[in-house]
Amino acid sequence: MESTNHIRKDGQERNLLPAREMGWETILADSKGQWIKTVNELLKLSQESSAF
Repeated sequence: MESTNHIRKDGQERNLLPAREMGWETILADSKGQWIKTVNELLKLSQESSAF
């Protein structure tokens, strides 16, 4: 995954389309909470890339 400065999370796919069009990273929230793991991975990548 590429690092980005903007992450949009929502429970409905249609609400993510405008953010995608602006180049934001988007995450569809799921009832099992997998989206939380995805956000944490993105934040970790962001921290690692800013360390250099």
